[in-house]
Amino acid sequence: MRPLSSGDVPLDESGELKVSQTSYDYTRPYWDQIGATIVGRRVFDMTEGWDGQP
Repeated sequence: MRPLSSGDVPLDESGELKVSQTSYDYTRPYWDQIGATIVGRRVFDMTEGWDGQP
């Protein structure tokens, strides 16, 4: 199961992350408070550098 793609409500502007309405209501307010995300080399490599789109 892919928890960030198994719902029907887009979690972000890309539309690639989709969750249930309950998960959206819980997660989105928290995400809106985040000013920056710091990741290390491992996450960068796992995401293949986000194809240049952080």
